[in-house]
Amino acid sequence: MIQWKSVAEDPARFERAMKILIRRLHPTAQGMDGSGGDGGVDAWLQTDLGPVIFEVKSFSTRLTSPRRRQIEKSLATAAKHQPIAWHLILPLEHTPPEKAWFDGLQTQYPTILLTWRGIDWLDEQFAQHDDLRRYVEGSDYGLLARSQEMHLEQAALARVADLDARLVTLHSRAQEISPFYRIGFAAHGDRRRITMTPNPGTGQVSIIPRLQVDPGDPDGLRARRDLEQVLAYGGKTVIEGRFVEALHVFDADRLVEKLEPFGDGDHVHVMTPHQDTAPVPCRLLVLTPDGQAAAALELSLTTRTAGRAGTSVQGTDLHGVVQVRLHLDHPREGVSMSGGMEVNLSGLAGHWPSAPVAEVLVAAEANEVIEVQMGDKPVARGHAREPLSASVLEAARLVIVLDDLRELTGVHFPTPAAVAPAEMAMLSALRDLHAGGKAVLTRATISAQVTEQGRAHLLQMIDDNSECALTIDMRWEQSCAGHSFPPVDVIVYGQRVRLTNRAELEAADAPGDGRRSAYFTCLDDQVLQVQPKSSPSSAED
Repeated sequence: MIQWKSVAEDPARFERAMKILIRRLHPTAQGMDGSGGDGGVDAWLQTDLGPVIFEVKSFSTRLTSPRRRQIEKSLATAAKHQPIAWHLILPLEHTPPEKAWFDGLQTQYPTILLTWRGIDWLDEQFAQHDDLRRYVEGSDYGLLARSQEMHLEQAALARVADLDARLVTLHSRAQEISPFYRIGFAAHGDRRRITMTPNPGTGQVSIIPRLQVDPGDPDGLRARRDLEQVLAYGGKTVIEGRFVEALHVFDADRLVEKLEPFGDGDHVHVMTPHQDTAPVPCRLLVLTPDGQAAAALELSLTTRTAGRAGTSVQGTDLHGVVQVRLHLDHPREGVSMSGGMEVNLSGLAGHWPSAPVAEVLVAAEANEVIEVQMGDKPVARGHAREPLSASVLEAARLVIVLDDLRELTGVHFPTPAAVAPAEMAMLSALRDLHAGGKAVLTRATISAQVTEQGRAHLLQMIDDNSECALTIDMRWEQSCAGHSFPPVDVIVYGQRVRLTNRAELEAADAPGDGRRSAYFTCLDDQVLQVQPKSSPSSAED
């Protein structure tokens, strides 16, 4: 049995619980904030016949004359709204004199149905809502039942059914922790996940992290900025536990719970409700200083969210590399439509090469103005907040080369995480060879197989550290990330090169087949020119 006299010692908690109960019983009811005087109305339910008004009092002892005058004043104020019913909720059963007094009020207001909701009614309602009972009783809630369950939790598991039964019990008890949110949980190894979702039957509940960030910590400042963006326009973000001081639970902007602390290794995922919409096509353009499109990318907007400041629509390109969010502020009197735009990138690695995505990124290196268009009409324009990193630009250039090679050779594979600069140079040269019939390698090193006889002749003809001209017939076999491109028979020309492994050729014995590799590197100001053996220019030479 709930000790209502103890509960009523905290009038704010009692009133809060009553308003939640009213909304549970009447989902369309609206609570009123009485901090500035509630005007005789703690909750209001609009019906086709007229309003129904609820008045909550935390009186748990006899109604003295001053208390009766308070109730009479509240009823008189409520009567001005012409309600069809007025319900007085308080943790007290009336005595015969109190009943006679209340019946007198009914006589005074014959057009309004007056009801007294006391302890019997409260006990009946709270028996059906364990989370509300826990909320009003606090640590005293269900002590005996919980001690019995604790004994059960410490017992050994004999069957899967035992585990299932305990999980059901734990999940049920978790919902009694608070009337303001629902709890879900999962565990995998040493990792666990707890989700807190606002209870729609309670009211306008929101769960917001309170951050504590060092002004000199860029990661913390970024976490705060991302959270503010989510609160303003909706969406989601992940915050490291070291930045989270507490979780604040609000009901209609009133702080009702504070949860803490969080470990440094924890992560808090913040997500607002979202609505999936029919895809809306749009284009992302990178503009030159004179307003021309340097590159364009087709996007599709598919998700809508909302926050305190306005709404947001989000979308991405076909490969999910470029994400765009368009913000639209709530209308304000005297202010024209306003908003903003946010463009984010995910890694290119692992995606199939897409030239339009990469071309937009490369174009953004030299042009910072970005525009989004719908139906050829601009809907948002902004400047890049910070330049793209070198790694992103290198990956974009790699994607362009791989996409070109796909068209030229038919070899197609996901973009690797990274390639060495020397390998990137060889891939670019191979692309140029297939596309234009020639390629140039700058500061390149090339290897050639020589026989034992050829090795002796080579060492005789080339002095130590001397320069020479080079012409080699060879088969170019190029691979990337374990994928091989079709080999090409080529002729390599070098006007000034140097034999770089002379000492190795002089000292080492020849292998069984009599062949070794000779390495030639062009000088700093020289290049190696490559042409297919079948090209007209190579045949003339």
